[in-house]
Amino acid sequence: MKLTTPEIDFDAFHRGELPRRLAQGNGALAWADVKDAPPLGFRIADTGGYTYLPSAGTIHIAQGTSQADTIVELSLTAWRQLVCEYLTPIGLAYANQLRFARGDYSGLGRWEAALWAMFMGRPVYDPAAVDLTAIDGRPLDLRRRFDAGDSFDQMRDFLLKTGYLVVRGLFSSGEIETLRSEVTRIAEQARPGDRHSWWAKNAAGEDLLSRLLYLSEKSAAIAALEDDPRLVKLASMAEVPLISVRNRMDSPVAMLKVAGAVSGLADYPWHVDCGLGLHPILCPALNIGIQLDAMTPESGQLYMLAGSWRYSCRQGPDTSYDGLPVVALETEPGDCTVHFGHNLHAAPPPKAARGRRTMYLSFCKPGFEQIFAPGESPNDVLYTTEDAFIPTADAAGKSAGAP
Repeated sequence: MKLTTPEIDFDAFHRGELPRRLAQGNGALAWADVKDAPPLGFRIADTGGYTYLPSAGTIHIAQGTSQADTIVELSLTAWRQLVCEYLTPIGLAYANQLRFARGDYSGLGRWEAALWAMFMGRPVYDPAAVDLTAIDGRPLDLRRRFDAGDSFDQMRDFLLKTGYLVVRGLFSSGEIETLRSEVTRIAEQARPGDRHSWWAKNAAGEDLLSRLLYLSEKSAAIAALEDDPRLVKLASMAEVPLISVRNRMDSPVAMLKVAGAVSGLADYPWHVDCGLGLHPILCPALNIGIQLDAMTPESGQLYMLAGSWRYSCRQGPDTSYDGLPVVALETEPGDCTVHFGHNLHAAPPPKAARGRRTMYLSFCKPGFEQIFAPGESPNDVLYTTEDAFIPTADAAGKSAGAP
C-alpha cells in the first residue's frame, strides 16, 4: 500500500483550521523562532495565496502574498504533503515541486522549524527548555557510557531525555570478529550501481565504498541480529512499541567511514533521518549501532544534539550550534549506540586515513510495513511515480533548484 495524501482544502485550512491551531498555542511556539524572520507566503494555482506574518507573540495569516518577502509556489498535492510533513521543504525541492515567485529557498528554509510548530505543534529546539536531569534530579552526564548490566530504568531515562545512548561491551570480541568478517566479505563483492551499496569518490576520482545495504540477505549471522534479545531490549526503551524493519529501509546496513571523500554520501552534516519527509510514518524510530571499530575523533565520531528528538531544529550551512549541548560519542568495538532518527546528529569525516565500521539495525513502529515493501527505502516511497503521491509536473510547480 502506498501513502495516501489527505485531501486538505487550501483556503479552508488557512481561514479556519490553521488559525485555530495557532490560537491554541502553535502560534506562540512558532513565533519564538521566527519573530525576526521576513514574512513567508504560499501560493497554489488559481489562488491568491496566504502570507505568514510574525507579530505580537504569534503568527498571523494574511490573505494574499503582497507582504511576503518569499513566495513559494507549489501544487495542491505538494502543499498537502508539506502540511502533513510527508515531505519537507528540502524534500519538495529535490522533487522539483517548488518554485519561488519571490525570494529563494533560504527564505523558506528559515521558516522550516517554525512550520512544524504551526502545523504540528512541535516546539522549536530551545536548550533552556530541554530536561537533561537524571532520575535523582542531578544534571545528566551527557557523555556517560553505560555498562550492559546497568539499570534498565536509568538507561531508558537517559535515552528518552537525550535521544541517544551508549552501552559498553554488549557484544563479545568473538562476535565482533565474526561480524567484521561478514562485512569484509560482503564489501569485497560490492560494485558501484549494484543498488545494495553506496559509493563516494576521492579527489583522484576513485570509488570509495561508504555503505552496505540489506546485509541480512547476504549473511545468516547478521540476519540473526534482527531478533537478538539484546537489541530487542534496547528497542523496548522507546515510549511506543517498535519492531525491527528487517529487509526494509536499507536495514541492516554497515556504515564505512572513509577518509578523503570529496563527493557522494560518505560524510553527513547535521540532519534528522526524516529530513526529506515521512516523519509521521518513520518516527519515533530507533537506530542501534553495533560498533565494529572504535569511534574516536580520528576515526570519525557521531555527534548528537542532546534532547533534540522531541523538537524541530534549525538546520543549514549558516546554522551555529555553539553553546548548545552537542556531544561527540566515543565507543570501543562491541559497544552499541542507540539513537532516535529524529535526534539531530552529524557524522563528519575521519581525521585518520582509516575510519570506522558500524553496523546499524533500525526499529520502527508497526504500520511501516504497509507503506514500505521489502527492499524499499524512504526515497522509493517519497519519490515514486507509480501513483499520485508526487506529481511529475503541474502548472504551479514545474521546477525548483536544490538550495
